[in-house]
Amino acid sequence: MTKFLKAANDNGAHILNRIINWIEFSGTCRALNSLPEDVLKDIGVERAQIPQFVRAKLAADIANTNHAA
Repeated sequence: MTKFLKAANDNGAHILNRIINWIEFSGTCRALNSLPEDVLKDIGVERAQIPQFVRAKLAADIANTNHAA
Protein backbone atom coordinates (compact mmCIF):
# COMPACT_ATOMS: atom_id res chain seq x y z
CA MET A 1 0.00 0.00 0.00
CA THR A 2 2.73 2.50 0.86
CA LYS A 3 4.51 1.82 -2.45
CA PHE A 4 1.29 2.66 -4.27
CA LEU A 5 0.80 5.89 -2.30
CA LYS A 6 4.42 6.92 -2.89
CA ALA A 7 4.06 6.26 -6.62
CA ALA A 8 0.81 8.23 -6.70
CA ASN A 9 2.43 11.15 -4.83
CA ASP A 10 5.49 11.13 -7.13
CA ASN A 11 3.24 11.10 -10.18
CA GLY A 12 1.11 13.91 -8.77
CA ALA A 13 4.19 16.03 -8.07
CA HIS A 14 5.45 15.38 -11.60
CA ILE A 15 2.15 16.49 -13.10
CA LEU A 16 2.05 19.58 -10.89
CA ASN A 17 5.61 20.52 -11.93
CA ARG A 18 4.68 20.13 -15.59
CA ILE A 19 1.66 22.39 -15.13
CA ILE A 20 3.75 25.02 -13.33
CA ASN A 21 6.41 24.85 -16.05
CA TRP A 22 3.78 25.25 -18.78
CA ILE A 23 2.24 28.27 -17.02
CA GLU A 24 5.67 29.90 -16.70
CA PHE A 25 6.57 29.09 -20.33
CA SER A 26 3.32 30.33 -21.83
CA GLY A 27 3.26 33.48 -19.68
CA THR A 28 6.81 34.37 -20.63
CA CYS A 29 6.12 33.74 -24.33
CA ARG A 30 2.98 35.88 -24.12
CA ALA A 31 4.88 38.71 -22.42
CA LEU A 32 7.68 38.66 -24.98
CA ASN A 33 5.22 38.52 -27.87
CA SER A 34 3.56 41.66 -26.56
CA LEU A 35 6.81 43.63 -26.88
CA PRO A 36 7.45 45.84 -29.91
CA GLU A 37 10.02 44.76 -32.50
CA ASP A 38 12.64 47.31 -31.41
CA VAL A 39 12.62 46.01 -27.84
CA LEU A 40 12.94 42.40 -29.03
CA LYS A 41 15.86 43.52 -31.21
CA ASP A 42 17.51 45.07 -28.13
CA ILE A 43 17.11 41.76 -26.31
CA GLY A 44 18.59 39.96 -29.31
CA VAL A 45 15.65 37.74 -30.18
CA GLU A 46 13.36 37.67 -33.20
CA ARG A 47 9.65 37.08 -32.70
CA ALA A 48 9.83 33.66 -34.39
CA GLN A 49 12.58 32.62 -31.94
CA ILE A 50 10.62 33.41 -28.78
CA PRO A 51 9.52 29.82 -27.90
CA GLN A 52 13.05 28.46 -28.34
CA PHE A 53 14.51 31.43 -26.44
CA VAL A 54 12.14 30.88 -23.51
CA ARG A 55 12.75 27.11 -23.44
CA ALA A 56 16.50 27.65 -23.35
CA LYS A 57 16.22 30.28 -20.60
CA LEU A 58 13.93 28.13 -18.45
CA ALA A 59 16.17 25.07 -18.96
CA ALA A 60 19.21 27.12 -17.91
CA ASP A 61 17.35 28.37 -14.83
CA ILE A 62 16.39 24.81 -13.87
CA ALA A 63 19.97 23.59 -14.40
CA ASN A 64 21.30 26.43 -12.23
CA THR A 65 18.75 25.68 -9.52
CA ASN A 66 19.59 21.95 -9.55
CA HIS A 67 23.32 22.68 -9.55
CA ALA A 68 23.03 25.01 -6.56
CA ALA A 69 21.06 22.45 -4.52
